[in-house]
Amino acid sequence: CPEGWHLPDNTEWNKLFTAVGDSADKKLKSQSGWKDDNGTSGNGTDVYGFSAFPAGFRDIEGSFYNEGKDASFWSATEIGSDYASRMGLYYSKEDAFLRNYYKDCAFSVRCLKD
Repeated sequence: CPEGWHLPDNTEWNKLFTAVGDSADKKLKSQSGWKDDNGTSGNGTDVYGFSAFPAGFRDIEGSFYNEGKDASFWSATEIGSDYASRMGLYYSKEDAFLRNYYKDCAFSVRCLKD
């Protein structure tokens, strides 16, 4: 993140989930771009202006997946030398979540102002 900003850790992501409440996934997702393989819309309401766009991710071998289906954002919380947490939003779910993932993958970032 640029100077004066930082990558949120799991405590900060959980504060966001608490503030947003139930159906956090739907409330944080952008109002366009979310779709399944059949082209069915899974857009969110974006009531908080978070505007999470479903960019998908890059795996450890460099392949890209799930554009239109998920948004994943890195957390500053590390789990050992090989893993870190990520915040995820999926097309088919209505709850945001935190899970550990390989650091060699590529996810989006959201920076918080210090």
